[in-house]
Amino acid sequence: MKKNLIILIMIFPLVILFVPVYSRKVAVGVSPAVLDLGNLERSSSEFTNFYIVSPSGSNLLVYLDKIKGNFDFFNKDNYRGLTHNYSEEDSLSWLKIVENPIEIKKSNENLGFGGSVKGYRDVGLILNVPENAEPGYHIIGVVPSPSTNEIGEDIVGAQVIGVSPVRIIFNIPGEAIRKGKILDVLTDRSGNNIELNTHFFNSGTVTISAKATEIVIKNGEGEIVKELTSNLEYVGPEKIEVLKSYFSSESIDPGEYDVFVKVNYNTGSTTFKSTINIEPELMKKITGEVKEAGFKFPWWILLILIFIIILIYKRMRK
Repeated sequence: MKKNLIILIMIFPLVILFVPVYSRKVAVGVSPAVLDLGNLERSSSEFTNFYIVSPSGSNLLVYLDKIKGNFDFFNKDNYRGLTHNYSEEDSLSWLKIVENPIEIKKSNENLGFGGSVKGYRDVGLILNVPENAEPGYHIIGVVPSPSTNEIGEDIVGAQVIGVSPVRIIFNIPGEAIRKGKILDVLTDRSGNNIELNTHFFNSGTVTISAKATEIVIKNGEGEIVKELTSNLEYVGPEKIEVLKSYFSSESIDPGEYDVFVKVNYNTGSTTFKSTINIEPELMKKITGEVKEAGFKFPWWILLILIFIIILIYKRMRK
C-alpha cells in the first residue's frame, strides 16, 4: 500500500503536465520580410504587396498596423551603409493599406512547406509620395495582428504570437544630410523645478531624432553637482527644437554654474559648453513685496462726506 502511494506521488506531476489544455496559439508569418521599392519620385504612387501565411486550420481575421521605421533596420548587412542617408520624416500617412482587416481562409490544398502552411493571403499597399518629401531613405513598417477570435468560432485561452513587421524601404532622390548643432543652453523655472533648455538646430536636409545624452553641471570649484539627460525630439531640416531637462530647485543653490551638453542624433553628435545662472525663487520676492505695500484708506474723503452731511442737516432745520 505504501509502495503504491509513493508511485502515485511520483507519477502525479507527470500526469498534470500531459493533461490537454484547451488553448491554441494564433500565429501568422509574412513574406517577404523586406519590400525594397528602390528610388521613387516625388508626387508619384507605387503599388506593392506582400503575403501573410498561417499554419492555423481555421479562418483568421488579421488586423494590419502601420509603424514608424527606426535604426534597428540598419543592423541588416545589406542596409548597414545607408544610415547616413536616412530620413526620419514621418511618412506613415503616405501608405494606404488596400484592405484592413483581412480574412485568411483555411485551405484543403497542399500549399507546400511540409504541410505547415494551411492558409495565405496577399496584402495590397499603395504608397503615395508627396511633392515635398525629404530626400533620402524612408522606412515604414506594417505589423499583422491576428485576432484571438477566429472567424466563425471562439478560441478559449488563445495566445497571440508576436510577428515581425514587414519593412518597406524606398529612396527619394536628393542629397540627404544628417547634421545639427547646439545654439544655446538656457534655464527657466517650472513650479519647484529648474528647466534646462537645450536649443538644437538641424542644419541638414532631413528630419533627425535628437537627444541630449550627456548634461554635466559643475560649480565654481569644478565639482559635478548635476548629471542629466533630455527628452527625445524629432527635428525637421532648418528647424529648432528645445530639448528639455528638469531637476529640483531645492537640490541646487542659486548662483553661476558651468554646463557641458552633448546631443546625439544617431549618425553623429555635437557638444556645447556654457555657463548658466540659477536665480533665487521669484515667488518669495513677490510675496515679500505684497506684504510691504498694504492698502491705505483715504480718510480725508470720509471727513468731506461728514462735513457735507452736517451742512445739509443745518439747512433742513431752517
